[in-house]
Amino acid sequence: MITAARRMLDYEVRQAAPQPFGLAGDTGPLPVFVGRSAFSGSAVGGVPTPRLGQLTSIALCYGMPEDPRSPFVDVLTDFTPDHADTVNLRVALGRAAAAWDGQSSHPPDHLARRRGRPPKGPLPRGHLQILVVGQLRTVTTTSHQNYSGLQFSHSGKTVTAIARGHWPDLPTFAVVTDLERYFAR
Repeated sequence: MITAARRMLDYEVRQAAPQPFGLAGDTGPLPVFVGRSAFSGSAVGGVPTPRLGQLTSIALCYGMPEDPRSPFVDVLTDFTPDHADTVNLRVALGRAAAAWDGQSSHPPDHLARRRGRPPKGPLPRGHLQILVVGQLRTVTTTSHQNYSGLQFSHSGKTVTAIARGHWPDLPTFAVVTDLERYFAR
């Protein structure tokens, strides 16, 4: 069931007509949807205020976040010129592990307080080849538990992608110009 707040946020995102990055090509049976989005002037957590400002970031999601055994990819695009909404990869991995580890949507208070805390100690790093708008790049990945993250910049946008499980053989990122399939959940 879509709440009134979510419908309003979806309306505001449609009006902003953003062109975020997403996974290109056939995502197979994975459901796709708009995850969180943030506007300048919006309340903490992206909960809309009566008058939203400019869209600053949006996440396109692929998979089922509530099923810890299934693949899931979250692609967050930061539109701000100063990259103010770019998330720290270590923090993003900590949030992913806390949020997507199969817990209920309303964890006990002591677990909720741990959410968003970055993992301690060094994190494993690797390299991955990706395609960004048809250009082959090698990026550094950072891993925590069953999650791997990467970041890249293109045309003034900064993209943070977090995957549960393994990345596809050659992750391909493209600018998404039509978000309607992401709203049809």
